[in-house]
Amino acid sequence: MPRFYTLYRLCRSFLPLVDAGPKTNLASSYLGEYKNHITPFGAGYWPQRCSSAQRIGMNQHIRYPSIIIGVLVALLCYSAPAKQGKPGATMELVAVDLTGNNITVADATGNNPATYAVTSLTTVTINGQPAKLSGLRPGMHVFMTVIQDGKTADKIDATSSSPVSNLETKPTPSPSGPKPISRAALIDLVTSNAFWNLLNDEQRSVVQSTGRQFRNLLDSRTFDGWSAGRRAVLERRSLETLNGPHTIEYDQAISTLAALRSTNAVPALCKLAFRRGEGDNRDRWLAVRALGIIGDTSVVPDMIHLLYHRNLDTRWWAQISLVELTGQNFGKDWKAWGNWWSAQPGQPPFSPVMIHWWSGQPEPDKLAQNLDEADQHHFQNLARPQP
Repeated sequence: MPRFYTLYRLCRSFLPLVDAGPKTNLASSYLGEYKNHITPFGAGYWPQRCSSAQRIGMNQHIRYPSIIIGVLVALLCYSAPAKQGKPGATMELVAVDLTGNNITVADATGNNPATYAVTSLTTVTINGQPAKLSGLRPGMHVFMTVIQDGKTADKIDATSSSPVSNLETKPTPSPSGPKPISRAALIDLVTSNAFWNLLNDEQRSVVQSTGRQFRNLLDSRTFDGWSAGRRAVLERRSLETLNGPHTIEYDQAISTLAALRSTNAVPALCKLAFRRGEGDNRDRWLAVRALGIIGDTSVVPDMIHLLYHRNLDTRWWAQISLVELTGQNFGKDWKAWGNWWSAQPGQPPFSPVMIHWWSGQPEPDKLAQNLDEADQHHFQNLARPQP
């Protein structure tokens, strides 16, 4: 507002303004009387031989356009900080101030540091999962959008600083380990760096590419500060949306139920994730992703069999969700996952009999070869420079 008022006064200072006066036709008198008789700048650029009434009319004739121009200039200048302050590329997180509720970021070379305020309305995600300011760590890569003032973060999308190699995988644990972790521990795992560290490089690249490609479908809200009643209303509406046509709102409802960690949605999501047959698989992998975030470990046995599903997004999000649900990582080895679950023993029990997800599904050996070739082709494409 001070900037707006200053520009407004500046624009008005160029012309003497009056409160009232007749509006006259100045075309002939102004051109006829203007004969190099100009008053000093401070008195205005007006012909001295013009009558008082003519000057008043000239003032009134030009007064309002000048004010409108001043307002437009002020508005453009007012919006400039938001454009200038909006980060245009992925940056490195330098510092997190939990007391002052702000973060400091720098460019890829570590130069040009800038500090942005973080409010209760700021959306924070870490590796594509809803998170809080306290989950951010220096060294993370962040992509930010800011609100109009240019100094307050609107969305913060953070990822680990670990480099991603698309064609190499880290060793996975042996089929012996702790029992499935509690729901509370699962929530902490998903919203922390521990989950990211458990993923192998290919799984990380899937999380990152999904976040880039389907950003408009993924709900990254944490719903902090929402009352139980307000959350219940949103949960009910999202569940009702799943009964309607398959639209973008349908897909977004699946992600919203995941962000709400709605255990009431588990039956409906299982129906989407584990159905047999062909068709569009976007709602399937979104449901698989949601089940991993919600944290109900009863879906683990069925989830294991999605590791050899023909749809690439489905089988890779099955891997990622299994890591979220168990704290283990056996990659795409569905037999190793099954053996580990049975050794706990996990409930419900795991059936080692393969599922025929689609008609014409190849025999196990040929199926594994086909899926490996498809995966290799996919990650080679991800490794290519993006236009």
